[in-house]
Formats: sequence, C-alpha cells, structure tokens
Amino acid sequence: QDDEYIDGNLSKSILRQARQQAAELEGEFGATGKSKSEHKLSIEDDLDDDEVEDDLEIQKYDDSEVKVDDSDDLAVRMFMSKDCAPRRTIADLIMGKITEKKTEIDTQFSDNTEMM
Repeated sequence: QDDEYIDGNLSKSILRQARQQAAELEGEFGATGKSKSEHKLSIEDDLDDDEVEDDLEIQKYDDSEVKVDDSDDLAVRMFMSKDCAPRRTIADLIMGKITEKKTEIDTQFSDNTEMM
C-alpha cells in the first residue's frame, strides 16, 4: 500500500487556509450556537470518520406545489425555443457516421472481393 504524504509546509498552508475560511464563514453566518471552545486542527489527529459527529442539519424535502408568478413564467418562456424542430443528438451523429462508413466499405468491396 503506497501512502503518499504531503510536505509539512504545504500542510501548514492548508490548515491556515482552512482556519481563515472557517473564520470567514463564522463571520458571515454568525456563531453556530456552539460553545466558544476553539477547535484546533493538527496533523497528528487520528480520528476515524465514524467518531466525528456530523454537524449538518438534515433538511426535509418539501413536496408542496410551487406557485409560479407571471414574471417567472415570462422568464421561462423567454428561454424556451419557439421552434420545436427535432434535434439531432450525439447518438444520431455517431450512428450516421457508422452507417456512412459501412456504406463506403460495402461499395469498395462490392466487386466480388472478400474482406479479410
């Protein structure tokens, strides 16, 4: 098993950036309701993922009907194509090229020669 380790300077830089981002997020969204104890990150922490408690809140899916107002309806209509002509998909293009190649090969070998 080949475990690759990163340089100490790079890991310090990563930890510093993570702390800065956490501070920015806390500044944007305010305190998370936890105690003011500071969580220090260190390279020596050997916690399993199972041991770390997940702080994310589980959100329920809201399956209620969404009301669309006239401005939203107009915006959707502006982006929709008025010409509903059938479009060629990438599969259509590939199948067309395969058919062209088969026809080309068939016409090249139609003079009673066999393909090997």
